[in-house]
Amino acid sequence: MGKRKARKKKQAKKKQMKQEKITMKKTHTHNNWSKANCHTGQSLIFTTHEGIEVWAGGKNRNGGWHKMSPLPQLAMGPSETLASYSFTSSTEVPEGWSCEQQLTKVTPPLFISFDWPDFGTPKVSAEFWYAMVKDIRTHNIKSISTQCAGGHGRTGVQLAILRYLLGTSEVRASYATAADLIDWVRDAHCHHAVEAESQQKYIAAVCGIPEGESKIHSKSHWSGSWGSDTKKEVLSPVIGFDENWRSSWFDDDLLEGDGDLLYTPVEDEDKEVCPCCGHTMEAYCDICGYDSYEGIPLTEEPCVRCGKMTHEHTFTMLDGYCIPCHAQANNYKVKITGDEVKSTCAECKTSYTELCFNSYDSKLNGLICHACDSGVKV
Repeated sequence: MGKRKARKKKQAKKKQMKQEKITMKKTHTHNNWSKANCHTGQSLIFTTHEGIEVWAGGKNRNGGWHKMSPLPQLAMGPSETLASYSFTSSTEVPEGWSCEQQLTKVTPPLFISFDWPDFGTPKVSAEFWYAMVKDIRTHNIKSISTQCAGGHGRTGVQLAILRYLLGTSEVRASYATAADLIDWVRDAHCHHAVEAESQQKYIAAVCGIPEGESKIHSKSHWSGSWGSDTKKEVLSPVIGFDENWRSSWFDDDLLEGDGDLLYTPVEDEDKEVCPCCGHTMEAYCDICGYDSYEGIPLTEEPCVRCGKMTHEHTFTMLDGYCIPCHAQANNYKVKITGDEVKSTCAECKTSYTELCFNSYDSKLNGLICHACDSGVKV
């Protein structure tokens, strides 16, 4: 009986050890491929030779542009992941109380919101990316946030394309294929980045380089912990373009030699600073919509209340009133010095002349400047 008990005990221990070995093997596989312990937050991935910072993260992984401080100048990603967040304090005070001025107000970044299904590619042409990169440089954008839901597939595509198109000729030459770009994104950001064959093909098509070896892991490589295994790859057509045009874009329109810029930066001496949003402009600000009306014949209309001739911009904005009459009727303050009329923006509390205002806010009971009205205050 003693031998039988010892043998049963030995068999039970052997069975237990075998089970533990299987469990350890499963756990090891899970840790290698599970997304449970990968990146969180919004992280700086790279900085270009021009000082442009590119950040990345996943909205569902405590990331997203709203997690950055200061906020980025430009945020991009699938539309459903760029959900609006509160930019003002939730504290409410009685109208007209001075303590309202002590509440923190934050201006959101500019947005590029893509029609981009999960596990798919964005519904924009290759030319779109080239034009967007030129816009980034023209408007002097120095901080960019990329994101999607998990910060993997769609975020990885954004990072790969931006790395290539924002780089110098040496940087681009270091990535012979889309596979090379994906390897770089996985090293710099997360080893789960870029999740579908269509995404690798899209990167290759936009950058004008071969796809290279497939970097997409088969389902057998992913443990059951990755819930998105069961999702089908969403294919979007990659709209190609003339390869000659691509070459001329790199060589003539944007870069020369080792990355010397040929385009005219926004700091050009011929341009001035917009009095509303602070961006450089000529007669008209493309960022906030301010118009100096320089070089345009002055058109005036009589105020419906006092009959004084009023600038067409103000006349249209205030439904026929001049600012002094409108302020008197609605009980908000203006300052008149000679022919100059000034008021304070009800949002940013900055004093401006009449052309700097774009609307009247009845709730705040005051005029709103172009920058606050368009959400691009700097």
